[in-house]
Amino acid sequence: MSDETLTPNLSSPPPSPSRLDWLRRRFLKLPIWAWIVIVLLVIGAGTSSGSSSDDDPVVIPEGTEAAAATDVPTTDAPRTTEGPTTTTTPPLSAGDQRDLEVIMSFTVFQEGDARMSVIEEIEDNFILERVDVFTVDVGNEPGATNLRIEGSSGYGTAEYQIEQVWELVDYLGELWASDGIFRNKEGVLKTGLLVVVDGRQYLADYDLMVRAAERNITQSDWLTLAPRS
Repeated sequence: MSDETLTPNLSSPPPSPSRLDWLRRRFLKLPIWAWIVIVLLVIGAGTSSGSSSDDDPVVIPEGTEAAAATDVPTTDAPRTTEGPTTTTTPPLSAGDQRDLEVIMSFTVFQEGDARMSVIEEIEDNFILERVDVFTVDVGNEPGATNLRIEGSSGYGTAEYQIEQVWELVDYLGELWASDGIFRNKEGVLKTGLLVVVDGRQYLADYDLMVRAAERNITQSDWLTLAPRS
């Protein structure tokens, strides 16, 4: 080994580190807060790239919408359009129709001008001196529906009462005539006549009044068949 002194060669500078090594060393020397910032930036960049891809408009080829609409199965029940509900009432039989007409005619004898007109005619023609009751009694049993007239004769003798009752039957007989409002061949509602004169009662059923209306019975027979009390 020689005694020569080793001196650096200043004529040629020492080799400088590469650019990549210098960046690596600087990167490793970053403080902790810088590392946190870098991590947050990386996460934010990934999120924004993902959302941008989701927000891109989806282009549906023309005609696909109609095909998709027809291919989707429908679970709803088919809708039906219903019109207004109508209730059909069966037509009345001839008997029921006639019974209804007879019942409607009873209102004439319950109230109103027609009732008063009949009462005035009875009194003005001296058939009865006074009419106290003039109405229709409607019952559920056969023979229980009657035109009821109560009044006074003005005389006390039984003979005169009988004459007045018969005149009243003759006057009211048209109600049981073929076109009378009480005539009822088809139905079951049969209307009779109940007359009370001076407290004495005469009761004639429907058939007896029809015979009187048709003048198919005499006075004596009618009085015999009409119960008195």
